[in-house]
Formats: sequence, C-alpha cells, structure tokens
Amino acid sequence: MFINIIIYVLIVVTPFIPLFMGFREKYLEFFEGYMEIMESYNALPGKTSFYIFMLLISPYTLSRPYLAWISSLIGSSRSIIDAYKRTTGNYWNFVLCAFVMSALFFISYYIDTIYDINTLIALMSVFPVYFNIVFIDIYKVFYKRKPRVKTPSH
Repeated sequence: MFINIIIYVLIVVTPFIPLFMGFREKYLEFFEGYMEIMESYNALPGKTSFYIFMLLISPYTLSRPYLAWISSLIGSSRSIIDAYKRTTGNYWNFVLCAFVMSALFFISYYIDTIYDINTLIALMSVFPVYFNIVFIDIYKVFYKRKPRVKTPSH
C-alpha cells in the first residue's frame, strides 16, 4: 500500500519538478500545454487507462504486501519475499480480486453521483471491513498451517 501511495505522489508531483529547479518561464509555457493534455485525460478514456494501470500493478503494490502484513500481525513470517513466493502464479487472480473490490466502490460512487442520493457513503464505509475479511480468507489459503501430528508416546 505504501508503494501505491508513492506511485500516486510521483505522478502528481513530477510535473512540478522543473518549477523548483529555476525554469519558471519555460515551465509555465510547458505547464499550460501540459494542462491541456491533462484535461483530455480527465475524460473517461484517460481515467480508465489510469485505473487499468493501477489495477495491473495492484498485486505487487497492494495484495501481496497486505498478505505479508497480515502474516506479521499473526506472528508468522514477516517477509514480503515469502508472501511473493507463496502467491507465485496467482497474478491474474489478484487482479480479478482487486477489480471486484474496486468495482464495488465505483458502482456505489456512480449511483450516488448520478442519482444524487448522498447516502451510499455509509455503504462505502462498510467495504473496507469486507475487504479485510476477504484478505484474511485469502491469507488462509496461502498460509495454511501444517497440522500438528501427535506422535504416540511409548
């Protein structure tokens, strides 16, 4: 999740770097052109392409680190490398999981926006609890504990 936040910050801050380096006049000319381009990305295709990009990197930036975090809370392996090893070959499953989870937010947001209901925010506040339950179940699949076998004592 931390990596996801860093990616978002880099995307937002990167256009302002030349301004801080002393290229004020050239930067302002560039920035006006940049803003025209970005307004075209505010359209549905631009938002959709950004959403698809974030969705495709979510197994690396969200799902697997989250499983490592759950593992460390329980007291198992804290290694993110262990989380990657245990979940090898499940990239598309994590993408599908992220798609379903984020689709719930999008659907409720657009229903709320289109019909001006302003009450679905309560529903959206329940989703993170649901997501935690889903990830705990995913954790149980990948981090199965080995059953303790009792050895007969002689």
